[in-house]
Amino acid sequence: YHFQGLTNDGTYYIIAILPVTASILVEDEKPESPIPPGGVPIPATGPDPAYYDAVTNALDAMYPDSFNPSLFQLDTLIKSITVTP
Repeated sequence: YHFQGLTNDGTYYIIAILPVTASILVEDEKPESPIPPGGVPIPATGPDPAYYDAVTNALDAMYPDSFNPSLFQLDTLIKSITVTP
């Protein structure tokens, strides 16, 4: 999860990068790792644009509550940030 933006007055730049997991992603970067249901196999030949496109499409199709933590929860967290000088 990645957020970046300015405070309402434009004075402060806020950035938050938070880890998120999804049930369709393999546990590590090894091509021989088990592929979860709905997951995309990691190519044994190295980086492949088709793999990244397939993973992006699969993640984009997931409901926000399917992630851990929920993207709804993270959006609420970000909206709760208060900056006081």
